[in-house]
Amino acid sequence: MSSLNKSLRNIYIHIPFCIKKCLYCDFPIHALGTSSSLEHRQSLTDRYLTYLFKEITLEMTKYEHRLDKPLKSLYVGGGTPSLLHPKQLESLIRHVEKYVPIDDNTEVSLELDPGTFDK
Repeated sequence: MSSLNKSLRNIYIHIPFCIKKCLYCDFPIHALGTSSSLEHRQSLTDRYLTYLFKEITLEMTKYEHRLDKPLKSLYVGGGTPSLLHPKQLESLIRHVEKYVPIDDNTEVSLELDPGTFDK
């Protein structure tokens, strides 16, 4: 069976924002720094998400006939996805869910860095 006939089961989404670029990091990221205001950070991440949503929509059209089964996993990594506002993360998950089911058995994981999240 060719891979084109298989259902889409796992998705990785890269969020390219960090406070700083670590020396060991090989990932494409944009360092926001610690002096970025919350408004500036939100503006950059909102713009990124606008384009990311367009990319998700374009990519999902390639899988139209294979999106009937729930995802096995959705992993949001980076960078530091925990720099996104919770409403932005919810919006991202809901956008993916427009194209492929996410159910109670779907593992949804978010990479977190210390100091970038709270309750």
